[in-house]
Amino acid sequence: AGSGAPHGTSLPPFFSRRFGLHQGHTVPIRFGARLTGKVGRQDIGLLSVGTDDVGELGLDAAWYNVARVRRDLGGRADLGGIVTDSRRDGERSTTLGLDAAWYLTETLYLGGYWATVDEGSGADRPAAYNAVLDLTTDPFGFMFGFSNVDVGFDPDLGYVQRDGDRRSDASLRYSFRPGRWGVRRVSLRTFNTWHDSLRADVRESGDNRLSCELELESGDQLSVGVGHTSERLFEPFELDDGLTFAAGTYSWNAAELE
Repeated sequence: AGSGAPHGTSLPPFFSRRFGLHQGHTVPIRFGARLTGKVGRQDIGLLSVGTDDVGELGLDAAWYNVARVRRDLGGRADLGGIVTDSRRDGERSTTLGLDAAWYLTETLYLGGYWATVDEGSGADRPAAYNAVLDLTTDPFGFMFGFSNVDVGFDPDLGYVQRDGDRRSDASLRYSFRPGRWGVRRVSLRTFNTWHDSLRADVRESGDNRLSCELELESGDQLSVGVGHTSERLFEPFELDDGLTFAAGTYSWNAAELE
């Protein structure tokens, strides 16, 4: 019954598959320890892993540490923090993150996060942040989200789909219940996502959709939608040996029935 849109960009500062694998190759783990539990209102997690060097992959022995704390503030609100630290061959990368979630009412959610990476070089510390406001009621729903990922933001133990990206999300929903014709509920939705390149300072892509969804008393569902998508290529993209897309902006429309 929610707005039906994601809460902004997923940006995990810790991605466990970083351990023991490198480009599809196995990396031996020398030792590992994990501690999880609850102390009062705090959920706590600690992890320490050491990996061996792999000469043929050019990997040095490394030591990884992760600490995560989340405090229940009551009233469906919580505040959390995470620190990840990796060390190899005299170099280190430390990520610090904060996140919060708060239900302002039973149906209105506010959340966000902030994270930064310190490489120990004294250079600027790239950061990433996000905020989202989501309303979920039976007749109405909306979601407004905003996220920013600085150029060069790359947590060593995290996973970033694209840096140098500013994303905006907006979704609206209106639902009503006819009470006849075997229709339980009708929902009208719009989903909108825009990506702006921080490197080029231009709109990089956009996705805008409208849909109408019918939920029948029998449990069957029917959905019809239309959408417009645009994508900018900053350099030629070779899809196949005989197919290369030139740099430029491409757009297309689509319709779907489900």
